[in-house]
Amino acid sequence: MMMMTNRKEGSPFSQLHNAEQLSMPDAINVTPENPLLELFKFVAGFSGIVLVLYAICMYGVAALVPFIPPKDEGIFSPIALEFLKGKKTNPDLEKALQPDFETLLRSVPEVYRKELPLKLHVMDEDQLNAFAIPGGHIVTYTGLLNTFTGRDERLFVLAHEVGHFAKRHHLKKLGQGLSVYLLLMPINIFTPEVGKAFGRFVELDMVKHSQAQELEADLFALETMQTMHLDLMAPVRVFKQFRIANPDEDNHKWEASHPTSIERIEQVRAYLVAHPTVGETKQ
Repeated sequence: MMMMTNRKEGSPFSQLHNAEQLSMPDAINVTPENPLLELFKFVAGFSGIVLVLYAICMYGVAALVPFIPPKDEGIFSPIALEFLKGKKTNPDLEKALQPDFETLLRSVPEVYRKELPLKLHVMDEDQLNAFAIPGGHIVTYTGLLNTFTGRDERLFVLAHEVGHFAKRHHLKKLGQGLSVYLLLMPINIFTPEVGKAFGRFVELDMVKHSQAQELEADLFALETMQTMHLDLMAPVRVFKQFRIANPDEDNHKWEASHPTSIERIEQVRAYLVAHPTVGETKQ
C-alpha cells in the first residue's frame, strides 16, 4: 500500500507558499489604472450623457413645437392679460396702427388668423422696445413708435414680432427652458459644481439660440415687407437708431438676447443683394 506523506510546516515549499499568501492579501484590489485617469473617464462619460440629453431637450422640443396647434397656445392668453393688466395703454396709437397691423397679419399662416388671432397692445411708456407674448399678444411702446414715425419702420418692427409667432419662437423657447430646467435640477442637487459649470454653458448656448431666432424674425419681416412693396432700407434705419440708443452693445454681445445692430444690418444688406428691389437704394 502506498501512503501519502504530509509536508512538514518547516519545509522550504511550505515557507514559500506562506510567503505568497502574505504578499498578496485577498482583501486588496490592485488596479493598473491611474485614479486620475479613471476620474477623467467618469467625468467625460457623465458630461457626454448630459450633453446628449441637453441636445434632446433643445432640438427635440424645436422639432415637436410645429405639431402643436396654434389654438392650444390660447392657454397662455390669461397669463399674458394678467401681465398687461394695470399697465397704461395708448388707445389712439393702437387704433391708428390697426389697419396696417391687419394688413401685415395676412402674411401669417392662415391657421394662425383663424385659431389664434394676434392682438396688438401699445403701452404708454418711453421704451424703445416691442415683444411677443405667448397667447397671441404683441406689445410695443409709445417710446418706440414716437422714435419711428415712418410707416415702413413701424411695420418692420411689427412684422418682426409677428415673425416670432409665425416661427413659433415663443413656444420653442418656453419648452426648451422648461425641459433644460428639469434636466439641471437633479444635477444641481447631486453634483452642484458640475451643475454650475453646465449651467453657464446652457446660458451661453441659450443666448446663441435666442440671437438666431431674432435674426430669423428679421428675415421674416424682410420677406413680408418685400411682399408688401415697402422700403427695405427701413430696417437699416431702425437698427442704426438702436445702435445710437445702445452704443456699447458690442461689449455685451456674448450675453445679449439680441444680435448687435451691426450684425442685423449686415443681414439686411445681404438680403438686399440676394433680392434686389426698387426700395433698396433709399437711405
